[in-house]
Amino acid sequence: MVDTTIPYRPFDSGADGSMTGTARDLNRFFSALASGRLLKPAELAAMRNTVPVPQDSGHPEGTRDGLGLFFTPLSCGGGYLGHGGSGFGYVIRTATTMDGQRTVTVSAHSRSADPQIAARQEDALRNLIDHTLCPTT
Repeated sequence: MVDTTIPYRPFDSGADGSMTGTARDLNRFFSALASGRLLKPAELAAMRNTVPVPQDSGHPEGTRDGLGLFFTPLSCGGGYLGHGGSGFGYVIRTATTMDGQRTVTVSAHSRSADPQIAARQEDALRNLIDHTLCPTT
């Protein structure tokens, strides 16, 4: 047996590379966080207090950054809270509606070194999140 929970240093030593769990774990965590079941109201309000992300950051227009949470606009209006990460061989994006009622974690194998391919991958991940969190009509 090999313990695969040990982070590969120095690349996975940040907050996104050091958390171990499943997509289901992340969904439950973000749903509980957004719905107010984890933190006191003032603490959650501080996390939701965001500032605009610079236009050249690679994030969609209107994205805002808070204390460990990003707010990203949805095509159907409103937006979602989330955070993502990447490391050797994977990229993960977790997103939840503002009330925590709908949550999705997308995990994709690989991260291209080609900036154009990586940008297309990011667009595909965001599109999947948008389609998942926007209500169908």
